[in-house]
Amino acid sequence: MSIKLNGATSGSVELDVPDAIGSDLSVTIPATAGDIVVKGTDGSVDLGDVNIDSGGRLLVGTSSAFTGLGQVPKFFLATTNSVEGDIGIGQFASTNYGAHLDLIRSNSGTIGQATGGAIPTNNTIGNIRFIGSDSVTFRQGAGITALADQLWASGDCPTRLVFSTTADGASSPTERMRIDNTGQVIIKAPDSSTTSVFFALQHNNGVGKVQLDMGGNVRAVTTSGIQPIVSERRLKTNIDSIDLDQAWTNAKDIPWRTFEYLDNLGTEYTGHIVDEVEAVDPSLILPTDQVDDQGTIRTYDNAKLNAMRFVALQEALKRIEALEAEVTALKGGAS
Repeated sequence: MSIKLNGATSGSVELDVPDAIGSDLSVTIPATAGDIVVKGTDGSVDLGDVNIDSGGRLLVGTSSAFTGLGQVPKFFLATTNSVEGDIGIGQFASTNYGAHLDLIRSNSGTIGQATGGAIPTNNTIGNIRFIGSDSVTFRQGAGITALADQLWASGDCPTRLVFSTTADGASSPTERMRIDNTGQVIIKAPDSSTTSVFFALQHNNGVGKVQLDMGGNVRAVTTSGIQPIVSERRLKTNIDSIDLDQAWTNAKDIPWRTFEYLDNLGTEYTGHIVDEVEAVDPSLILPTDQVDDQGTIRTYDNAKLNAMRFVALQEALKRIEALEAEVTALKGGAS
């Protein structure tokens, strides 16, 4: 082993260790603030469980980066069934763990010590941030944050997860979804009012099947819609009657069809064709957030259509009762 002092007053200290990894290994320690460099003549370093390969990638628990998934990340954490892969604090005796990434907060001020004050309500426990450059500065584009949902106490650790993304035209993330300590999933509505849909279930081809709109209605793009029932008058405004003539027309003139969907052949459905609904009552047509090569995929307000059908049925029952009364009166007069 040799020790070299590089520079008379402000250089670095270099340690040469022959044959440490099959070639000379040097450790360079700067005399002033700077990086400690560990390097072999072949450009790679073997530090046991932690390795730095010739591409500058940090490898934990492996001596070679896995390339089977395309682009190789700069940080790679690997584990086997017999070796615990963990970043953070703590050791595990089990032989059936996977790799761990631990984001640890301790209010004691010392990493590795659990003593100290409890984590207050709404304080961050850990945060994964996705940051990129916008050509001016680095900004966070999205994030996943764990926060204390309430004050942590001994054995009582209520936590929520918050998922955030940045909207077009914005420079910082906004909360979009959270999972609270009860397991309830809360999805936030979009910032912009340009879209009426803020939750959608889709097939792999991107075509939506179920949507939740800004009015609180569940809409099925390709099957029956569902309307929530909130009956209290005090929760409503602009109360008016449904147009009887239009309801009667819709109930009579919108044809029923049986059909199959192109992506679900063999299953027969009963319902309406949006073009035929539009021909009778264009006010029932609704856009969706889905498009294909012919433009926006449309649906119809099935809840409103069903309400019109009930109005038409009520009117029909009234007319039947009126006719029955006339027939009864005529029979009585004839006798």
